[in-house]
Amino acid sequence: MPRKIEEQMLDAIRKEKDFSLRNTKVEVIDFPGVSKRVNVYLYSKCICKLTEDELEVNHHGFMTLTTKSRINAVMREFNGCTEIIQVQGKWYWQTLSKVVGVKHQWRSIPSYAQAFTFPRRVPEHQLSQVLHING
Repeated sequence: MPRKIEEQMLDAIRKEKDFSLRNTKVEVIDFPGVSKRVNVYLYSKCICKLTEDELEVNHHGFMTLTTKSRINAVMREFNGCTEIIQVQGKWYWQTLSKVVGVKHQWRSIPSYAQAFTFPRRVPEHQLSQVLHING
């Protein structure tokens, strides 16, 4: 279950509203000529970028419990099938496996700053609108 600050962060992302509380900030980028996106910051480092189609995460070398918790909250809400775990000090992300008979697979996340991009899940309440428009 997400922490209270993460619930507020997720609510701001869903509503595409700027938000700032203690070490966490949500910023909506919406300028003419630029694709709209929502950035999530932890201590001034952009740990998540959300566009209409994608979710990009980056720990910036800060592999802390708080960083992992914020990223996992966003990934659970906007990706739905990926999560970061820590085993013996190393981070791994879980994905659905493409191997028949294997449900999930784990991939190592390097300790240096590197961005990973995942598809963004369409929320169920918007899915009927998308299906209605495309159907």
